[in-house]
Amino acid sequence: MNNLKLVIFASGAGSTAEVLFPKAAVILTNNPEARVIERAKNAGVPVEIVEKNGMNLEEFGGKILKALSKYEFDFISQNGWEMITPISVCQKFAGRITNNHPAPLDPGHPDFGGKGMKGLVVHQAVLNFFKKVRRPFKSEVCIHLVNEELDKGALLAYKPVEIMEEDSAESLQARVKEIEKKLIAEFWDKVEKDGKLMPIQRQNRLIRPDEVGFLEEAKAEAIEEYSQR
Repeated sequence: MNNLKLVIFASGAGSTAEVLFPKAAVILTNNPEARVIERAKNAGVPVEIVEKNGMNLEEFGGKILKALSKYEFDFISQNGWEMITPISVCQKFAGRITNNHPAPLDPGHPDFGGKGMKGLVVHQAVLNFFKKVRRPFKSEVCIHLVNEELDKGALLAYKPVEIMEEDSAESLQARVKEIEKKLIAEFWDKVEKDGKLMPIQRQNRLIRPDEVGFLEEAKAEAIEEYSQR
């Protein structure tokens, strides 16, 4: 596939989206204050601002589809997209939307995805789990397909990230973000060469059966901790 073109969904600074600007047809953001807007404009990449403003997801999806109808593109990459992607968008571009998740995912099995697993919360959940199980365990950066279920789309790529004994959620996040940028660039270069998205399967489960309780505790504790800050 020559001249791969992406739509990038982003809500924040665009620190991971920036590596994809050479392949970007447009940046779509829900946040008119997002720093990604300035970064994109400086790089000469068009920007579409689609605010939700109290609309339901169906109406929001309609606005997104209308904005995207002006562009030709191959895939959509969600980079720091803080919104739930409307079902209409998932269905219209089924098999063509990816998301980056900064923690281990194992679609269809217990993992670090789902409601509340974003920002520093998900990194704290990983650290909590690591301390509970006391076995060799690594965090990850994952790229997966987006469907109607949050963080449940097929896995496309992942790269491990070492956990240090002295890690905080902030230090782990910083290390994850650097590896995330590398994985994103490598992944989309490969897609440009192959012309398609190729789901992959894990050979082993992330979470052992006797660790599922520890996982749920780790996630709940992280959500509770950051809700109080």
